[in-house]
Amino acid sequence: MNIYQLPSGNWRIRKYYKGKNYSVIVDKKPTQAEAELLISNAIGMSLSTSDKASMPFDTACKLYVDSNQSRLSPSTVRDYKLIPGRMPKWFLEKHIDDITQNDISQYVNERLRDGRSPKTIRNEHGFIVTVLHEFRPDFTITTKLPRPRKKTKEELYIPTKEEVARIIEYSKDTNYWCALELAKLGLRRGEICAVDASKIRFHSEAYILSIDDDLVKNEANQYVLHGDTKTLDSRRELPIPKSVAEYILDHGKAYEGHPDMINRYLQTTQKKLGIPKFNLHKMRYYFATQLDQAGVPRADSHRLGGWSLSSDVYERVYRQDEIDRDLEKKKKTLDSIFGSDFSE
Repeated sequence: MNIYQLPSGNWRIRKYYKGKNYSVIVDKKPTQAEAELLISNAIGMSLSTSDKASMPFDTACKLYVDSNQSRLSPSTVRDYKLIPGRMPKWFLEKHIDDITQNDISQYVNERLRDGRSPKTIRNEHGFIVTVLHEFRPDFTITTKLPRPRKKTKEELYIPTKEEVARIIEYSKDTNYWCALELAKLGLRRGEICAVDASKIRFHSEAYILSIDDDLVKNEANQYVLHGDTKTLDSRRELPIPKSVAEYILDHGKAYEGHPDMINRYLQTTQKKLGIPKFNLHKMRYYFATQLDQAGVPRADSHRLGGWSLSSDVYERVYRQDEIDRDLEKKKKTLDSIFGSDFSE
């Protein structure tokens, strides 16, 4: 690819691909990344259906990401650019129109033998399906995927009301207090870091927070505002306490600092208070179970927390909470009958 300035002052991006020259003219000098995106879009637009189908899968991956970059979130672009680097060479070199269901099944089986987790395999398979659908929309894929790994009790740990209250009380007068208050209300870390004063309005005697943005990592591994939420269901409005609203309005933002520092502060605080270690995202588990225990209808809980109605994570957390509460009831019952050996 060549980038050079024309006598007119404009800049031309030129690339030779499959026996043809492609060029794009822009009014200012593009960066290398901008030039790659522009020329890839130009090539993609001009390729015939047969040209696209005969591309190696690796080329199709690059073309798909480049041509859809404007509608994908920065974090998705980052993930999509990393996935091909982990894929086996034989699959990347296969032409789009030569890929069969058997090839995809073989790919999944190989990844299983290599010890890849079901989540990784499902993510990679989802990417394969997305790319193939772009260039072979009539190709129906029916792969049998590995079942998600069952999460351990530690991974599904749900903080107690007392633990959350102690942590938030300890954080008062620090710049982490508001972030933890919002986490208690079900916000994800990226959503918390995107909250500023413009997201708050006063309506019907309550402060309402609009959750419509997310802080994510881009392909350069830098945190950037996405301009939208993780999913469509994540867009929501949430009443928040007056103290939290006033903090955001006074400071301009809910949290000012590096996103990773919130979890570091949380872990340090847990250690000082003698509280079991859990990350910030577990506050969403706490939020979900508190709503459920308060009798909030499940559909309303999903909307308040930004979960889709089919959320697998929400269902696992809900089920774990049921198991924990049922076990506690059994312990109390047996303890009342047989003595204190059943309790600590």
